[in-house]
This record gives sequence, structure tokens and C-alpha cells, in this order.
Amino acid sequence: MEYVYIAASGDTDFPESTVVGFLDGHQFVYFDSNNKTLVPTTEWMKENAGEYYWELYEAVQPNPIKRKQNVHINTSIVLFFLPLSGGHTIQNLHGCEWNELKDYFHHYGYDGEDFILLDMNNMITRARWGQRLGSNLGL
Repeated sequence: MEYVYIAASGDTDFPESTVVGFLDGHQFVYFDSNNKTLVPTTEWMKENAGEYYWELYEAVQPNPIKRKQNVHINTSIVLFFLPLSGGHTIQNLHGCEWNELKDYFHHYGYDGEDFILLDMNNMITRARWGQRLGSNLGL
């Protein structure tokens, strides 16, 4: 299972924030800042997800205003370090592979490229641009 979060900024036709849930590579839920509703996208999800799932989602993401503020803050932070003109995206992918190792993964991306990868098994974080941080800051 994995969830993909995308925040878009600048001149773009994409919603400001989007969340898509996947199970075994198949989309099962969708949310974006335009429709502001978590939507099941499979019959099994519509029939079996019960109120607990929707309540859990709302508990984790308590209100749309807070979500929008978080997306704006996260986008602003990245754009501070990587000041570029035009539209940009920040991606957050997290989830798990349910096998004997129960692997959990958490990745951040900027404009489609990996930015930060977290290895939960070894508690190692790798920043893609860490070695040239000065050039990213314009120093």
C-alpha cells in the first residue's frame, strides 16, 4: 500500500494538493484540493471501507484549511531553497510492502526527482542535493 501526496505551485492546471492511495499498484482512493472530498475509486473500497476509514482520514487530516496551510508552507520552504520561476511540484510517497520484512518507505521529490529518501529499516536519510546545498541556496 502506498499514498502519493502532490503539492503544486505556480502557474499550473493541477490542484494545489492531491492525494492518491494505491494497493498492489491499483488506485483505491483519491482526494484533491479542488473537490475537497476523499473519494473511493474501486467498488471494493466503496462497499467495504466503512465509516472508520473515513473518520481515520479526517483525524489524520483534520480540516481542509490546515491541509492547505501545510501544503503552502511545505511548498514555500522548498522554493526558498530552490528559487525557480514557473510551476513546480513537491511529491511525498510513503507506504509499505507487506512481506516478511514489512518494509516501510518514505520519499520526498521535487519536480519529479527524488529529494529525500528515508530508509526506515536502517534509519538512514539520504538527501539528493545535500552535497551541493550551498549552490541550492545561491551561496
